[in-house]
Amino acid sequence: MKATVTSFGFSKGVAPDTDFRVDVRFMESPPWPLCRADGTDPDVSAWVLEHGSDFFAAWELELEAIVAGAGDRGIEELTIGVGCKLGRHRSVATTARTGEILSDLGVDVTVEHRELGATSEEASAMARQFPKARGAFYEIQAAARAESEPAATDLWIYDVIGDDWLDESLTAKELCQRIAAIDTPEIVLHLSTPGGSVSDGLAIYNALVSHPAKVTSRIEGWTASMGTVLALAGETVAMYDNALFMIHWPQMVCVGNAAELRERAEWLDRVGAIMTGIYMDHCAKTEEELAAALSAETYLDAGEALEWGFVTEVVAGQKAAAVNCCAPGAFEALGFTHVTSEISAPDPAPVVSGDAPCTLDSKALAAIRLASPRH
Repeated sequence: MKATVTSFGFSKGVAPDTDFRVDVRFMESPPWPLCRADGTDPDVSAWVLEHGSDFFAAWELELEAIVAGAGDRGIEELTIGVGCKLGRHRSVATTARTGEILSDLGVDVTVEHRELGATSEEASAMARQFPKARGAFYEIQAAARAESEPAATDLWIYDVIGDDWLDESLTAKELCQRIAAIDTPEIVLHLSTPGGSVSDGLAIYNALVSHPAKVTSRIEGWTASMGTVLALAGETVAMYDNALFMIHWPQMVCVGNAAELRERAEWLDRVGAIMTGIYMDHCAKTEEELAAALSAETYLDAGEALEWGFVTEVVAGQKAAAVNCCAPGAFEALGFTHVTSEISAPDPAPVVSGDAPCTLDSKALAAIRLASPRH
């Protein structure tokens, strides 16, 4: 008997049709620094096998039954797909262990790891299906100022916050370290982001509010979810009149039994309370009105954001072809349920001179250079 066992990542598309498909997303992901390597690394594999010992004991018995049943029915070839979130850690280690078990049962096994062997073209296609930062989601550069103006450092966040909004992110750690090293008297935070990881976002927010420099926030495009919390790290918050400010309750994806899901729901309530506290430090509305807006997933234009107390200044921007700075479907993929049609124009606007918002594709960070005296 022959068998092909393939690991894959659900975020990059479900594996092709297989006789059996195993979802191991319920397993705990390897922590830092183990997660720097993939599941073929002996230490990562050992960690997954140890923390999933109960599953692997049951899975071995199941495989024995599968092989026996296939032999009774005269089946000569089996295909098994094993999936986790990204297809790099849990599924890879589980696929390798599955191959070992089948080999011990006398099966001729071929082990494949789809995401580890993706070509650059395939990787680009996967990135379009699930929009995440393929590199750092931020950019830092010294701001060129006139002699009469104080020195400043520009910080651009024009992408999903965190390397991946569900799995552990390293880039937030790196960004916080770079913020701590800034020695200019002012930090200008430029935002056009759909949000992302709450844990990463709160770490960045705290790094900014605790920094001795004056922080000035500029909302230059569609800024949503955790991105709006980051904006409030600024002592002043300027927002272009063709941008949007979206607020909603935190969201997550989880698998488990009823007790585990209730525990996760309580955790979301606690995170929501933290975000509410940050919003209410600035909000001109009542907490009840804020809660209703969060439940409705509310999009505020610049004037409304000013009325609510979230911004301190509205900046007149030149008319853009689209406020949305991300690829089509980016916000839907992040779980937003009320995406408005007015910001779904397919073509990005050109770069304009003056201090106006940039609406380029969010991946083209190198092209984001606004022709103002400060840049």
